[in-house]
Amino acid sequence: MITITLTPQQDTRTPERACYYTATCEIDGKPYQARKRLGAGNELARMLVSAGIPDQPVQVRQAGQPGHTTWHSLYRMALYDYAEGSGTTLRMIRWTPPPDFHTAMQGKAPNKPEGEKPVAEAAETPPPP
Repeated sequence: MITITLTPQQDTRTPERACYYTATCEIDGKPYQARKRLGAGNELARMLVSAGIPDQPVQVRQAGQPGHTTWHSLYRMALYDYAEGSGTTLRMIRWTPPPDFHTAMQGKAPNKPEGEKPVAEAAETPPPP
């Protein structure tokens, strides 16, 4: 069983936003850490899955607080995140990976300065009347 400890970073709290949490654990003597406002434990779970840690139960504890949350599967925990908004309460959502900038930019033509035309286009354009 993996034990993840969440530690709130109180100095990052604002009236509008929750504070950042640091999620830490140690597996086979190697420390792992993730930092996030919402779902730091889930972010750490994604890091552990990508590091090749086998699927197993996970216990999440908050430093200084009694009790814990248990996930029966590290891999399942990695599939979820948390979100909240001005009109919605905190809720669990399905995690989606952020867009890959390099993949998004493949196949797009480089930006040309305003008004610059390729030579071939300029030659084919009829002169104004």
